[in-house]
Amino acid sequence: MERSEITMIIEGLTERIVPFDASYAYAYANAELASMTKACGLSLGERASIAPGLKTVYPVYTSDKDWSRVDFGCKIIQIR
Repeated sequence: MERSEITMIIEGLTERIVPFDASYAYAYANAELASMTKACGLSLGERASIAPGLKTVYPVYTSDKDWSRVDFGCKIIQIR
């Protein structure tokens, strides 16, 4: 697929793409989410993907079924 086609598909599926900044990295992806996700074994990258959903009203999209095992306090949408 061409990059433009991929971009069009992603933009059609999501409400908004939120840039990942330092406030997400420090406050959520590291300390707060680490204890919540320890039992599931979620990686730093996975926690970083969830962090914006905690700080905004936007849902987080994933194909990882392990994310549904934890109540993050934000909407998680399974895409498959």
